[in-house]
Amino acid sequence: MHRRTFIKIGGATAAALFFSPDLFASRVYGEEKILILLELKGGNDGLNTVVPLGSRHALYRRMRPNLAIAENDAISLTSQWGLHPALAALHGLWDENSLAIVHGVGYPRPNRSHFRSIDIWNAASHDPHISTGWVDAFFGKVGYSDPIPAVVMGGGDAGPLEGPHLPTVTMHSPERFIRQAKTIPYIRQKSTFPPTLAYIVSMQNRVVATAEKLERKLQKNVSLNRHFPQTALGKNFSHIARLIAAGVNTSVYKLTLGGFDTHVTQKKRHAQLLKTFAEATAAFADTMKEIGRWEDVVVMTYSEFGRRASENGSGGTDHGTASVQFLLGGGVRGGFYGQAPSLEKLDGNGDLIFTTDFRSVYHSVARHCFGKSFGRIDGYLPLELFT
Repeated sequence: MHRRTFIKIGGATAAALFFSPDLFASRVYGEEKILILLELKGGNDGLNTVVPLGSRHALYRRMRPNLAIAENDAISLTSQWGLHPALAALHGLWDENSLAIVHGVGYPRPNRSHFRSIDIWNAASHDPHISTGWVDAFFGKVGYSDPIPAVVMGGGDAGPLEGPHLPTVTMHSPERFIRQAKTIPYIRQKSTFPPTLAYIVSMQNRVVATAEKLERKLQKNVSLNRHFPQTALGKNFSHIARLIAAGVNTSVYKLTLGGFDTHVTQKKRHAQLLKTFAEATAAFADTMKEIGRWEDVVVMTYSEFGRRASENGSGGTDHGTASVQFLLGGGVRGGFYGQAPSLEKLDGNGDLIFTTDFRSVYHSVARHCFGKSFGRIDGYLPLELFT
């Protein structure tokens, strides 16, 4: 039986078998960064996230008579652009140059299917035969030093982390992992065990040992004063913050915030989603500053596509193409990047025409966080997103 096959069919407890006692090995901070991938699942509406102001605002309002954010309500960043008012918690990060916003992010020959489009984003490739995520492929090329380089926090699919090269664990919370591990008995290895059973026993015993060390780490070293919102995303960010503060060595975390497929009654739903994102992310940023790790962290949002430029007849927006990406962190060079798509020149479906290939963002992030890039994204010109 293949190791990864066993782990997949074993469910939640088996997923924890990726942990090893070496999870707590020493690491010199600053040599490597921590990348946090936040999927805005469903297709985030970029036009209402980063609001056109000034000369662009009148046409934007004509396209969206019911959904457009009033110019006076938007949080002004420049004379031409503002944030949705629900993103108020991020304004301080913009002011301190820790928030970068990339305009017009998409890819050629856009696909408006949720499933196919997110596959393209996850793989960083249009090739339908490529099923491994771009992060998994990257670590497969360059290797990794951390025993557990990747964690999916709070459930959801692995997305960019999916594949055979990157040990990844799904964790709902450190405490839940510890509780599950305590139900697993320690079994002494015997020379008479067949190879498959010997492997299972070895992994099981590692879970037990790892949970014991994790419990001691969290009890002894973690004291975070920052309050996190009591949303699912806020709790997941708090778990990541505690693991980082405890010295747990993980290079990539993946989070998901769902609900962005706003075909109907978008106004209230989208505002609540953006508020959830902003408040959880801002609390995480404050905590990283508190423990001296903000310079080491990059939070990157992504979504399978944006929304149609014009609103529909149901108080929402339909599947579109280009959108915006946010990058946050102490090493981020704040500001706007890329060229904003024209509202006057749309494609044949009434969609924004992308101006920045998302793989240019990936290239920038890989180079900053891991010191190098690799084949799938090397051909795309990186942006100067980092100091």
